[in-house]
Amino acid sequence: LIKSHDASNISLVELMSAATVIFIFLLFRGDITSSFFVISSQDWLLIAILAIIATSFAFIAFTSVMKVLTPFTTSVAVNLEPIYAIILAVLIFGEEEVMSTRFYLGAFLILGSVILNTFLKKRES
Repeated sequence: LIKSHDASNISLVELMSAATVIFIFLLFRGDITSSFFVISSQDWLLIAILAIIATSFAFIAFTSVMKVLTPFTTSVAVNLEPIYAIILAVLIFGEEEVMSTRFYLGAFLILGSVILNTFLKKRES
């Protein structure tokens, strides 16, 4: 599917499907009221920026990259996103941000799983 279809079309279907499912879920829960749609123009602008840049562009770029890279490589990149975020946070906030022991345990589990999986894949081939 990824090799034969345009990345923007695949992303459009993914995002519209997710938005529809979430809207139906909120509708059945009774969370959709008239106040749900009352949003200031500045908030609409910020939502549009997030939707276009942070979501749509990221989905299209990721889908395009999947045409070139292996599924394993793309899944490793996605699973390491929390680690990238941590490194970026340390670079931005420095010593001000202190993480708990549980946090470091979780980071170790993620990194350990990725390293172990890589090792096992290489061993199989």
